[in-house]
Amino acid sequence: MTLNCRYGKASAHQIIEIAKKYHINTLLLQELSESLVKNLKKLGISEIFPTLCVGAQSEHNNGGFNAIFTQYSAISTCDNAVTIEAASIPSVTTHLTSPAQTQQISVKFASAHPKSPMRGCEAWSEGIRALSNIADRSTESTDFSTIPTLTILTGDLNSAIDHPSFRTLLKAGFTDTGISLGKRLQTWPTWLKWPNLTLDHVLFCAKNCRAQAVWQQTEVIDGTDHLAYLAEIDIYPQSTSIH
Repeated sequence: MTLNCRYGKASAHQIIEIAKKYHINTLLLQELSESLVKNLKKLGISEIFPTLCVGAQSEHNNGGFNAIFTQYSAISTCDNAVTIEAASIPSVTTHLTSPAQTQQISVKFASAHPKSPMRGCEAWSEGIRALSNIADRSTESTDFSTIPTLTILTGDLNSAIDHPSFRTLLKAGFTDTGISLGKRLQTWPTWLKWPNLTLDHVLFCAKNCRAQAVWQQTEVIDGTDHLAYLAEIDIYPQSTSIH
């Protein structure tokens, strides 16, 4: 589940209730404030999601900072996976076992919020394009050439398939959940039926394994102009056929 919390004004109670209702395993938030994090902790978010990674403080925070809450144990965390002229991008890497119990898959989550075009078109476009580097592990010391990996990039990406910068992410190997399911869901703004803009996304990139989006949903949360976007992604060993 991903949500832009609109300067930290989103309802902490509703965030937790929706996470419980849908049995969310990883919650990726943008535009967080210290007060919202405190409210979430008071409501017991640490009991649901014991692992927390917060984006590094940045002078470029656009509306607040990003964070990841997850039920998975972290193999590694990073408070700024890719440097862009916007809020820092936290990431959490964990290991999951395939349904057939035959393969361990490295899964990396990242929560991003590049600038909007109103804050400068060049920074907007470059920030979105730079997100493609999140799935590039060539700069890491370990040889990941044969290890099954799944990178899940979510957030208010301030773009859609209509924008060339967003299409750069798809060309880099990311799959958009909504597009793959054949339906782009409106995620902003909550108070208008039109324009129907999909600014919030769940993207995934599988290497040496296979992945498929199987479900998506949006939910209204008080205090924010974005809808919460929920998605489910299934992971398969490389040899498994997907029907």
